[in-house]
Amino acid sequence: MKSQRYFFTLLFISIIFGFSNEQGKATSYEHLALESTRLEMICSEDGVIKYLFSAQKALHYQNGDQEYQGDVHLSFYKTDSTESSEPQLSVIGRANRAYYWAEEKIYELTGDVEIKSLQENKQLNTDMLCFDADSDTFYTDKFIRVETEHDILTGEGLTAKRDLSHYSVSKPQGNFDPIPV
Repeated sequence: MKSQRYFFTLLFISIIFGFSNEQGKATSYEHLALESTRLEMICSEDGVIKYLFSAQKALHYQNGDQEYQGDVHLSFYKTDSTESSEPQLSVIGRANRAYYWAEEKIYELTGDVEIKSLQENKQLNTDMLCFDADSDTFYTDKFIRVETEHDILTGEGLTAKRDLSHYSVSKPQGNFDPIPV
């Protein structure tokens, strides 16, 4: 009898603590509003394509946060100032996973992130990279590797324009030729 009471007490405690909701950035499945597979999203402004985004699986939560799983791919387009010009593919990227944090309006790419600027002929690699669509910039505080035609720059921390035309590295490492002034 005493062992049954002990067993049920442990079972009750396990259930209570097993289903406790941890506070943090991750969103729980109980707040899942929509789940989709093979997602392809086209984002445009004034009828002009700005970027394409695709993922194997997308989870949309009630608070507006989104999680993208599987091969995540993105393509950014650039338009010339002339009205008749077609958007040109300027930047392509990929990651293992992505998140959209609705409150901050930030995309976070994680796991083997690679961004290639086709116009600047540069490639950025890191494990985690954020994209702020409002300011059109990438940033991270993680280890990065930027490869150009002539140089390879590594370091920690980066802030960059979307097309990688201008970037700054917080703690640079490696060998590179400075641009003559």
